[in-house]
Amino acid sequence: MRCRALRKFQSSARSSSRASEIPKKVLKNAINSFAFAVFIHPFLDQISRQVIEHLREASMCLPDLHLVSFVLFFSFVSRFVMTLSIDAYGNAMTILDGILS
Repeated sequence: MRCRALRKFQSSARSSSRASEIPKKVLKNAINSFAFAVFIHPFLDQISRQVIEHLREASMCLPDLHLVSFVLFFSFVSRFVMTLSIDAYGNAMTILDGILS
């Protein structure tokens, strides 16, 4: 399954094969920058559900972006510490399993 954003971004690229390679690289850089911005945000415990969903989608679509998986894991750990939610703990452990494997 391909990422919606990646499909949309690539469809706007030119038809040449070289042009279709550029958007994926640009998208990866943008997603890494977004993940880094989320990670260094001083109020990490207040990450919105929408941000977490975007990180989750990026992690599924581009699994080679390890920073995204790490930030998503850290977001769920932070949420677990704040709320003691079993769902947050389960999500964090699932992502950690993916990182370690």
